[in-house]
Amino acid sequence: DEPVTPVHLEALQRSVIEGVQVELGYRRRDGEVSVRTVHPLGLVVKNSTWYLIGDTTAGQRTFRVSRVRSVTETDRPIVRPDDFDLSEAWRSIVTNIDAQRAPLAVSLRTDERTLDVLRYMFGSRVGEESVDAASGRVTVEVRAQSELMLARQLAGFADAIEILAPAAVRDHLAEIGRGLVRRHKPRATRISGT
Repeated sequence: DEPVTPVHLEALQRSVIEGVQVELGYRRRDGEVSVRTVHPLGLVVKNSTWYLIGDTTAGQRTFRVSRVRSVTETDRPIVRPDDFDLSEAWRSIVTNIDAQRAPLAVSLRTDERTLDVLRYMFGSRVGEESVDAASGRVTVEVRAQSELMLARQLAGFADAIEILAPAAVRDHLAEIGRGLVRRHKPRATRISGT
């Protein structure tokens, strides 16, 4: 588990506040450690994990603070983009990460009560909805990693949802339904006469 307060958090907070560039030693996912010049723009915490948002020669990057191996302040001021907004930058990062982790977009129709459960289950992977005034049904996009995995997650909603696209998710749901019927069909019972 990650520590709640990473070792280099205080130094990064200071560099953000003082507005100075840092030489950042950082361990990548593959284990390699690199050193790069970073313009620290802001820090964000999500689920007890701290992230640094900074500009580099390769563009804006997000660094997991627990992977930082060293922070050396320089005497050079950061260059902050005029239109930089930390909350907007973080929202964009989270959206991009979700799109990478859940590249499949599924369109479905449901009711408001079921939509609340879908939001609880899928969080930010549930997109904007449109409501049909006549029927009260809601059309919404849900992002997922794969067609089969989403079908398995949605199977418990039975007829409370209707998959509009892609057809492959409907096909998976139908196959799951057929499998359930085969596995759980009522067994013939003997009636003994008197």
